[in-house]
Amino acid sequence: MVARMPSHVLLTQAMQPLKKVLNMTFITSFERNGIKQGREEGAYFTNINTLRTLIKIKLEVLPAWAEAKIEKADVGELQRWIYNVVKAHRVEDVFL
Repeated sequence: MVARMPSHVLLTQAMQPLKKVLNMTFITSFERNGIKQGREEGAYFTNINTLRTLIKIKLEVLPAWAEAKIEKADVGELQRWIYNVVKAHRVEDVFL
């Protein structure tokens, strides 16, 4: 019985001559999805760090309960809270 190569391996091998001629890098859908996921995770952690920093600058304290709330938040909540920092007078005001 002859073993068959996975289709992604065959595709990668077939693209090698084309890569050389066009001097281009091709990426697979798996790589593209990985890049997208990496960007989304980077944006998520950027929002977390931005919120932490803004609270510390404006309100001078980041209580443990607020830190826990930030860690559990989704992107939408983080973005809303970032905007709330601007008008907040207390840490509690950020999370309204």
